[in-house]
Amino acid sequence: MPFEARFIDQEVQDSFEKEVRLSKIAGVFAGVALLVSLMGLVVMSTYFIQQRRQEIAVRKVFGAEERVVVRHLLRPYLLYVGIGFVLAAPVAWSLLERWLSSYSYRISMNMGYLLLVGLFCLSVSFLAVYFQSRHAARTNPSLNLKAE
Repeated sequence: MPFEARFIDQEVQDSFEKEVRLSKIAGVFAGVALLVSLMGLVVMSTYFIQQRRQEIAVRKVFGAEERVVVRHLLRPYLLYVGIGFVLAAPVAWSLLERWLSSYSYRISMNMGYLLLVGLFCLSVSFLAVYFQSRHAARTNPSLNLKAE
């Protein structure tokens, strides 16, 4: 039987080849999912803001400031993202714990990572809806009241 020599780094690389491939695929799907959810959030916020344009116009006519109108429009979306995070966090924690337990060198899960992801989702959602809300709050109320 011929002698076959390999370096340890090559052995480690071969053992993690499947994980590297899975990481690339998961990264692509996460990017696509983020893009689709962002587009859906923008479309949904645009639709609901268009449905409420008379309410926004009446609020502005009665003296509501732009920041109050924007806050009023942002609150439901950020609340939905918060509720979604609270529901998804235990599932994500459990799946990550199970995935990390399959490695020989174990690391412990830190709640900071999960909170960082939640903060990222909240900030992306905030930015997606904020510009739509700000545009609706800056619109001349007479245009919306005349349209109906």
